[in-house]
Amino acid sequence: MALLLQVHRYFDNKKPQVPPSLCDKFILFHSPAVATARYAEVMKIIHSSDWHLGRSFHGFDISDSHKAFIRALAERASEEQPDAIIIAGDFFDRGVPSVETITIARQALEQLTAIAPVIITSGNHDSSVRLGWLKSFLIPQLRICSDITDVASPIYLRCRTFDTAPRIIEAHEVREAFHHGAEVGVLYGFPYLHPDFTRAALSNMVDAALERSHQSVMSAAVDMAAAHYRDVVVPLCKTQVASVIIAHAFITGGEESDSERDISVGGLNNVATSTFNRPLSADNPAPDSDAVSTVPRPSTNTASPVSSTVSDNSLDTTSESHTLISSDEVAEAALEGPQTSPSCIDYVALGHLHRPQIPQRRIDNTQPDIVYCGSPIAFSFSEAGYTKVQYIATITRGKPAILKTFDTPVLRPVSRLRGTLAELTDGRYNDCKDHLVEVTVTDEQRPLSMYRQVKTYFPYAASIMWESSTPPCDNTPVSHRRIKAHERMDIIESFMLKTGGGTQLTPEEKDVLKTVYEEVNDEVWQ
Repeated sequence: MALLLQVHRYFDNKKPQVPPSLCDKFILFHSPAVATARYAEVMKIIHSSDWHLGRSFHGFDISDSHKAFIRALAERASEEQPDAIIIAGDFFDRGVPSVETITIARQALEQLTAIAPVIITSGNHDSSVRLGWLKSFLIPQLRICSDITDVASPIYLRCRTFDTAPRIIEAHEVREAFHHGAEVGVLYGFPYLHPDFTRAALSNMVDAALERSHQSVMSAAVDMAAAHYRDVVVPLCKTQVASVIIAHAFITGGEESDSERDISVGGLNNVATSTFNRPLSADNPAPDSDAVSTVPRPSTNTASPVSSTVSDNSLDTTSESHTLISSDEVAEAALEGPQTSPSCIDYVALGHLHRPQIPQRRIDNTQPDIVYCGSPIAFSFSEAGYTKVQYIATITRGKPAILKTFDTPVLRPVSRLRGTLAELTDGRYNDCKDHLVEVTVTDEQRPLSMYRQVKTYFPYAASIMWESSTPPCDNTPVSHRRIKAHERMDIIESFMLKTGGGTQLTPEEKDVLKTVYEEVNDEVWQ
């Protein structure tokens, strides 16, 4: 095998005498392992996010669910042997986690870093300063991206080969990695970019004034990452390598649940999918064929394209734009000829939304895959009935990622039950007795001892409400509504209207209320 590798490298350096495509096919046919080592040009990651360690569910402790998920993740990582495990924000649920929560986090990272490098970015629930205060002293297999300067300081990943484990390397080690038959991937880890706390620093870094919006700061960060890829990574690697952005944001078209914290600034919280479409521009063209290897490098992932089906309606696996591409299709496309891509970014690993979904699937070479893996555990009743998954993404430069999912374990399912008290306790819902349940009692009159009777039958009832079968037409209590983040300002304005004698708020007063609301939200985040 070593001899074949040396022969291949000899002919690879003698391209005028031996056509690269013939040489590639010879090596691939006679020794797939050698081809994997030198020509994989893929980066395999486990994409995770929104662990929210330390969170409770309506007062119920769910630390056992977190521990079960971590065990399952470690087992699956041992099977898949990824090049990196990514946690895209909200590792902790609060800025100051409890001692028990820190113990769970430490044990999780000990298990996972023994398998592959782990890369964590800070989310809107994490305190970026507290999460990253020891980042300079971490072990080589663990990186935390919590500082604004991380947006243009990529992590170079030496991908796994047939005889070496993956590891994070420095820029000066890139050429050595290529020399020893490994491929290199590059990852840009963005901390959560709160406009009020990051736009001044980003304005200085891009030398331009930025608006007070999520769109503005994310665009600036992506521009910096794309410029770094064009100007530094491609010349350093002398080829275009697989690239990933890790971010924590709300992308336009994403489907929310009730468990995400509102991140609106100035009434807006979204970022357009086109923000991540950053081609190699005319001012920074891709290097010519003499400088950049254009030898087709086939995918070697032989696993099935989908190991489980996601039941989330937002991830329709029958939709053309969301079809999970198989490894065989990508390998066949790779063997047909060089597949160059004008896009600087191949895959965007997102956190923040708790449902698995794909806002943008790569259908041409000018755009990346944009993927939410969702939270591994349900944190609200709006997530009842949805399968929680994590993604395994095999990323090939210039091609759609090969996506697989695996279900996360569910120790205590989440269910919503609705009916009269007699219907709820007549045995038809016996399968839900051990579930975390939201119970809505619909008797015409509120039953006596309703709370006690429901808790006796459903000991894990986390929410109990009465909703008359004949409610008033225009006076439904706010407490009975499913309040989403974008409705909160409407509720505040409605309250001010009622308490102010019916006087409508002026635009100036609305602006003051919005500012106060955002300031309180910022204090919670910090």
